[in-house]
Amino acid sequence: MRAYGRLGKYLAIYVECAKELGIKPLWRYDTLDGEIIFQAPYCTVIVTGAERLKQEKDRQHGIKQNEKRDRRLSRAPKGIAKN
Repeated sequence: MRAYGRLGKYLAIYVECAKELGIKPLWRYDTLDGEIIFQAPYCTVIVTGAERLKQEKDRQHGIKQNEKRDRRLSRAPKGIAKN
């Protein structure tokens, strides 16, 4: 059984339970690339936080972090009169 759920842009949870995963490890907790991985007998749960989801969204749209920053800096501040 596999299930994937998302709570808006803040959290994503993936759960997989299968006989093939086996009884070991009994309980295990790891972090990898901003994700938290819980392993229990016959189940694996992966929790992904908001920062990682944001990176995935930017990667899908082909936006690099530097380009994103440059877009914000190039805008003129509001409320400043033109000379």
